[in-house]
Amino acid sequence: MSCIIGFFAVMNNLFTSTHLQAVRARSHTMHFNLHLAENLAKVRYNLVRI
Repeated sequence: MSCIIGFFAVMNNLFTSTHLQAVRARSHTMHFNLHLAENLAKVRYNLVRI
């Protein structure tokens, strides 16, 4: 019985850690895209000023 509970605990732990990694990666990508958009806006602004 405890064997099954242990198996579920391990599976739950694996799922949670991979899920957290996916969320972290997604937020990192969004952060990167935000910076990219900001930099593009700056470049466009500088080009218009010239």
